[in-house]
Amino acid sequence: MNFKQIELAGFKSFADRTEIKFDSGITAIVGPNGCGKSNVSDAIRWVLGEQSSKLLRGSSMQDVIFNGTEKRKSLSYCEVTLIFNNTDRYFNYDNDEIAITRKLYRSGESVYLINRTPVRLKDIVNLLYDSGIGRDGYSIIGQGKVEEIISSKPENRRNIFEDAAGIAKFKSRKVDAERKLERTRDNLQRANDILSELERQMGPLKKQAENAKLWLELRNRLKDLEVNAYVYRYDNANTIKQQINTRLNAISEDLQTRQNELTSTSNEYEDCMNKVSSIDSEIANSHESILHLTVELEKQSGEANVIRERISNMNETKSKINIDLLNSKNTIEKDNAELGFKKEKYDEVVSSLQKLNLSYDEVSNDYLKIIDELSLHEDATQDSQQKMFDALDKLTDIKANFSKYQAEREMLKTNLADVNSKLEEINKSISEKQKVKDEIQANVNRLKEQKNTSQNNLTNAKIRQDSLVGEIKDNQEERYKINSKIQVYENRKSMLEEMQKEYDGYAYAVKKLLKESERNQHIKTKMLGVLASLIKVPEKYETAIEIALGNAVQNIVTFDEQNAKELINFLKTNEFGRATFLPINKIKPRTIAQEDEKALSNSGCFGLACDLISYNSDIKNIISNLLGTTIIVDNLDTAISISNKTKLSYKIVTLDGDVINPQGSMTGGSKKKEVANLISRDREIATLTNEIAKLKQEFTNKNHLIADLQKEYDSLKFNMNKLFDEKNTSEIAFAKEN
Repeated sequence: MNFKQIELAGFKSFADRTEIKFDSGITAIVGPNGCGKSNVSDAIRWVLGEQSSKLLRGSSMQDVIFNGTEKRKSLSYCEVTLIFNNTDRYFNYDNDEIAITRKLYRSGESVYLINRTPVRLKDIVNLLYDSGIGRDGYSIIGQGKVEEIISSKPENRRNIFEDAAGIAKFKSRKVDAERKLERTRDNLQRANDILSELERQMGPLKKQAENAKLWLELRNRLKDLEVNAYVYRYDNANTIKQQINTRLNAISEDLQTRQNELTSTSNEYEDCMNKVSSIDSEIANSHESILHLTVELEKQSGEANVIRERISNMNETKSKINIDLLNSKNTIEKDNAELGFKKEKYDEVVSSLQKLNLSYDEVSNDYLKIIDELSLHEDATQDSQQKMFDALDKLTDIKANFSKYQAEREMLKTNLADVNSKLEEINKSISEKQKVKDEIQANVNRLKEQKNTSQNNLTNAKIRQDSLVGEIKDNQEERYKINSKIQVYENRKSMLEEMQKEYDGYAYAVKKLLKESERNQHIKTKMLGVLASLIKVPEKYETAIEIALGNAVQNIVTFDEQNAKELINFLKTNEFGRATFLPINKIKPRTIAQEDEKALSNSGCFGLACDLISYNSDIKNIISNLLGTTIIVDNLDTAISISNKTKLSYKIVTLDGDVINPQGSMTGGSKKKEVANLISRDREIATLTNEIAKLKQEFTNKNHLIADLQKEYDSLKFNMNKLFDEKNTSEIAFAKEN
């Protein structure tokens, strides 16, 4: 075996198509860390069928597609091809050169090819079994692989030896055989179900056959009795007989056709079930990856918005603090200057007042002393007059003293007049000072009231400002929540529209046929559409109708059997698989028996499934055929009750999707939650469109409200600066007057 070359296009770091040739000898790929050396071995492992994104160093399989750079946009798919020289027929393949290719699109669709021919992954694995090459084999020794082999458990090491010995191929065949046996058991079970259904139909058919035999006997007797009367109409009778025989032959042919259709439908159903099981798992993985990425994107976007909001609030707070600090500094400087001036003036007034008080006290003391001395001397004079005769010897001295005291008295009277004059002047000055004091006190009271008013206005403005900040923040948070919800809804809507555009969820053959009808007008004119797109189901009944229709929801409606035949030939020619077609002119309606209609009036019964949905009258027979004998009820209790009343003759489905089948078998349990089923996809897109429109309107209203609140906040902030200046001015004036 000779590995000739590998071709990479769009795989990880290989944005451009790259070819690496492996000539004779050893080929080494060298380079610095991070240049993409390991991506080559990852590419080889990927082509060989690796399904684990973690082993390829990614979170999802789409991570292997080139994701773009600042200067180059991302790619929509990646492709890797391994080319081997097979001239020695090392591989069990009749070609001198083998090219194994794997393609992956961002939609999740993966394609395997051998020599540019589409194949299954199983075909590639089978081709490589005897070569010693494989994704889990010993042919690819990556980082830590040797240590892993040495330290692995014996049972894991045994797998490597079995791969090297060629036993793995036979173990795989054994597993496939066991799976086929299990599917065969399931098919036998389905065949038994079909046989039981046919046995149930044998009773009415047997009765019809007996009636037919009786009719033939009566007809023969009638013929014998009236043979003579109808001799002359022999030719006409032969014609009628031929017509009857023709009708009988047509009925027989129709019966055989129905039998063939039943066999064909059973085979198609088995193939579809096998494909659906594999496709469902791929769809679920893709949808889980999309939802995970969407949630992570929303989370990171929300955290970025919160951080930007915090930075904006911190910048505003910093600006406010700087302005408050500057205003405080200016106020302190003004207050210090005023305080110095007031202290000097206060000291002068206190000094003057102290001097006046001392002068007043001295004059008052002198005046009192003079009055006391005057009273004493007057008493002494009266005593001396009374004792004049007894103290003649002292008369001379007393007269001398009297003259001296008389002079002093005159001097004291003069001083008293001066003191009284000065006292009047002081009282007058005090009265004038009191008037000035009253005026200043009135100004102080007025300025105090003005200061309090300014303080109250500023306080109220500050409270309103804080309230506006809270309202703006709350509305911004609500706006962010609305925006996040819009993003989630838009992502969900985009995903559903993309699924609808790509016909995701449909079987491979149906999907190919629908896509071909978009390009080929001839194909489009042959069919009316897929049944899922032709009916409208209320949300309440979606689960029940989906379960009732089953795989028939993907059946393609055609105008007649000729159109269906051409479409089947088209699928065969292009090897697109199998699909079921419903010709409008051939499908016959079905309904419940008249005696069972009264069961529909039971409490909890909503009616026949065909009556609960909307559809065009052209497909009335098809809807009646598929849903005309299916009853929709609220729960299993009601279903059991109606089933007993109708003698297990009809399919009964609950709103939760539980089913009571004809003959009594029951199906139910938890239903796997789909990303979007085929029936509800259009309704959910319409609902999301309406919700997005409402949320966008609400988002716009929030923007207007936030803008109005921000405008009020800016105006209030400007007015607060004025109020702050008024407050400072009033406080300075109050301190000055005080």
